[in-house]
Amino acid sequence: MTAIIKSSILLCFATLLIIACAKPVNPSGGPKDTEAPKLDTLQSDPNLKINFTGNTIHLKFDEFVTITNTSKEVIISPPTLYFPKFNQKGKDLTIEFDEREVLKENATYQINFGNSIKDLNESNKLENFSYVFSTGDKIDSLSVRGKIIDDFTGEAEKDMLVMLYDQLDDSIVYRERPLYFARTDDNGNFEINNLRADTFKVFGLQDANVNYYYDNPIEKIAFLDSTIILPLADSVEIILSAFVEQTEQKIISLDSKTPGLIKAVLNIPKEDIAIHISNDTLETQTFTWNDSLYIYYKPVPDSAFFLHAINDTFRIAPRKPKARSLRLVKTEPSINTPIFPKSEVLISFNEPIGSIVDSLIRLKDSTQIYPIDISVVEGKLQLALDQPDSSIYSLEILPGAVSNFQLTLEDSLEYEIIMGLQEDFGNIIIEGKNLKEDYNYIFQLQQQSNTILELQIQKDSTGQVEFNNLIAGDYILTVIEDRNKNGRWDPGSYSKNLKSEKILTTPLEKLRKSWDLNIAFDGTTFTNN
Repeated sequence: MTAIIKSSILLCFATLLIIACAKPVNPSGGPKDTEAPKLDTLQSDPNLKINFTGNTIHLKFDEFVTITNTSKEVIISPPTLYFPKFNQKGKDLTIEFDEREVLKENATYQINFGNSIKDLNESNKLENFSYVFSTGDKIDSLSVRGKIIDDFTGEAEKDMLVMLYDQLDDSIVYRERPLYFARTDDNGNFEINNLRADTFKVFGLQDANVNYYYDNPIEKIAFLDSTIILPLADSVEIILSAFVEQTEQKIISLDSKTPGLIKAVLNIPKEDIAIHISNDTLETQTFTWNDSLYIYYKPVPDSAFFLHAINDTFRIAPRKPKARSLRLVKTEPSINTPIFPKSEVLISFNEPIGSIVDSLIRLKDSTQIYPIDISVVEGKLQLALDQPDSSIYSLEILPGAVSNFQLTLEDSLEYEIIMGLQEDFGNIIIEGKNLKEDYNYIFQLQQQSNTILELQIQKDSTGQVEFNNLIAGDYILTVIEDRNKNGRWDPGSYSKNLKSEKILTTPLEKLRKSWDLNIAFDGTTFTNN
């Protein structure tokens, strides 16, 4: 091989080696970025700036960012008349107020960005970042914090507005936007900072239509009876209880998809309402059941008709018949556990029932059939049992035993009923004291979040209620101060300056077998709620 050929081969090999070395490859990577972007304070407009003028604010971050969902996440307090523009490019974010916006004089503004700012690559959130500035020569530093809970359940209310007004007339929440506001977090907590010294009215508002006014009857509202005064303390902590004001009886929703059945959900349960159907040839029957009105009709018409109820009119279109049947959904008490020898069993089906055939409902053992008292109570089947204890029986509900205007039980039902020993049961006896004479008191006993029994103390009663023959176990007691004596809990009314009826829920000491659990309930407990 000549020297020239050897040189050429070596040159080609070196060239290929250089190309291979120069070929780009993916980087091996490093630790994942988990840090949120940080404000570059040296290149941004200073936070806590005083004597603010102009209409723009410039912020710069230490990495590329993005801003999203500003209409929900960003809160400006006091609220501006026009929502500003948020212009983001690279590491820069500019807030531009509308040229028509006139900021209040000598006011401290807070722009809370919530979780709207994220880094570009990993979407790490800059949580609850705020920018504060003042149009005067000082930054206000007072604060209000607290929590909003549901007035009935006691559960935390998230994403509700908490609004402060410096105008103190009662109608202000209907016609003005608040001076300061914030939103509750997932735990119902809120905090409003940078407040000035003043006297404020305080409201909580669900604000379903996002306009900062209380102008929608389906919105929950909460309010304090009195004003708060700052700075009697640098910080005030408050608890607000939210409710939907009770309006006149009305239909909340209507479902007519099932042929021959109209189900109307009522805002006030167990209230009868007058109805009229435009087609006079239809046979109808109505049940008030749970929180709904069940209106059965037959035959199924060929053309649409109208349902007139209260002040509403609903168009009902004909539907093709479809198969459905009655089925058992619940027994009270549960027939899967021993029941007291002399007690009542309430059986609920998937729809209310209106009639029964006694001979098709049988309680038996291996030797005989036992007579039982059978009735229909509020659309449910009630059995009054009077059998000896420590026995096992079979309950048979045969086809055709129960029916309503449209459906009849088609399949046999058979369940085992165990009569427990009397000594396996106990009693809960509640003695009321310091009860207001003008009120009724409703006592509800619950197991596993289900109300199983309800009794009342009325004005002329002894002030004592007894829940007898209960299976041993854990119970929760709910007491309602029934001010208007209508047998249910009623929410408040801001327009009438009425707070909701008071309600107290507490777990009881464990009920033991063959035991009387005596409880003293003091009506003054409500004064602390």
